[in-house]
Amino acid sequence: MKKLTVLTAMAAAVFLLTGCDDKEELSKITKEAPKEVVYNLADPRGEKLQVKESGTIDFGHDKEYTLVVFWATWCAPCRAEIPHLINIQNEYEQNLKVVASLVEQNKPNSELSAFMKDYKMNYFVSNGADEYAFSKMVATKLGLADIKTIPTAALFKNGEYVSHWIGPVPEEMITAKIEKPEQGQ
Repeated sequence: MKKLTVLTAMAAAVFLLTGCDDKEELSKITKEAPKEVVYNLADPRGEKLQVKESGTIDFGHDKEYTLVVFWATWCAPCRAEIPHLINIQNEYEQNLKVVASLVEQNKPNSELSAFMKDYKMNYFVSNGADEYAFSKMVATKLGLADIKTIPTAALFKNGEYVSHWIGPVPEEMITAKIEKPEQGQ
């Protein structure tokens, strides 16, 4: 009986350790392409972006660069960055789109529109149901678990990550990356 148990254990080990070696069957297994995830972003002024992610990000516009900024109306450093984001949008309007993603939940568009008018915001400001999922996706691209500090900004070139900044960032640091994205992080 002891011999039978030892033989059974050895046979089981052989089966477990050798695996399947049917090359014809294994060749039929194909790697699935990453599934596309769509985020619908909407600016209270009526502009919409459909952002698609499937490895790289298609931000839904024809500009070479996208500067994504996570912010809130109550955040003093976020408000201090607004004039700089306006300048960047103006200076690079031919090849850059600023996309500001509001992290405040349930902010009425009427309040946000009034805020945007007061601050003369000339860039896309997203406020909607997909903000949290969008921020998680961008955070993953930045190597972060989540967007925990605002403002946080990330620069992408043709959907590929270039650089990011956590906390307030001087305008010149962002524009330097737009002008020479290949130079370090």
